Amino acid sequence: MENHIQTIENLKKKDFTDLCTMMANANRIFIYGSGDIQTLVSSYMKLLFVHNGLILYDFGAVSINKQFYQIIQPEDLVLLITLNGESPEVVKLAKQLKQRNIQTIGITKLRNSTVSKLCDETIFFLNPELQDQEDILTPFETTSTLFFVIEYFLLKYDAWQKQTNKSS
Repeated sequence: MENHIQTIENLKKKDFTDLCTMMANANRIFIYGSGDIQTLVSSYMKLLFVHNGLILYDFGAVSINKQFYQIIQPEDLVLLITLNGESPEVVKLAKQLKQRNIQTIGITKLRNSTVSKLCDETIFFLNPELQDQEDILTPFETTSTLFFVIEYFLLKYDAWQKQTNKSS
């Protein structure tokens, strides 16, 4: 539970203005989850943000090949959801996007990961390992904080959007 509280405290301190601006100004928003849970979180994020008028295109199930890099443009935004930020596929993707001047937002648990260093903006979370006292060989890494981060991002975007519309 301490990691959940720490994640909440870290999110409260983070200024989401640049992230919200990136989302609002992007021509298209693509989202990539580097694993099963991350792909599930991507789908959840698509569902949440559509109510704010943002359509997110999930390309986690699509193989990343030359055609993908021909589709994506510098006016687009890519969100990369990865637990450790070091899997070869997501690192390669982040490098390619950076070379093409495509803005990226990383959502990861490791501050010093390769992906977090390559992304323009990053949201960090902590996800603890839970250990059953009877089964000490199989730790379970909870991902509930990752879902919370997406919901918190939505709340920040919603507040930013209302404030921006009020100022206009």
